[in-house]
Amino acid sequence: MVGWSWTKLSNMRSLDQIIEAEEQTFLRRVPKSVALHERASLSIPGGVPSSWASSRPTPVWVSHGEGAYVWDVDDNQYIDFHAGYGANIVGHANPSVVAAVQKRVTQGTHFAQPTPDSIVVAE
Repeated sequence: MVGWSWTKLSNMRSLDQIIEAEEQTFLRRVPKSVALHERASLSIPGGVPSSWASSRPTPVWVSHGEGAYVWDVDDNQYIDFHAGYGANIVGHANPSVVAAVQKRVTQGTHFAQPTPDSIVVAE
């Protein structure tokens, strides 16, 4: 094999050790996420509601978001770079969006028939 050496193999072992140490540090920061994943694994295949949420060493379970930030159940704050894998240009819990949703939901939440709102959204 071209480029193979014992030094590279030794570095790979060191890299594995670094990854393991970082994962252990992370796990100490998220004990509630670990517990929720263990609980979810008893009733949800893979322990998460969607395969994209599966991650090593454990998924981060989010408690809430505001603006560009989300917090996990252990109260660690993160910048939400992927915006919930969708178009979330107004951020989490934007007051204008919350008010509009609260107003609309009092009139019903889901209909099989069209509503005038569908035209407003399309326009």
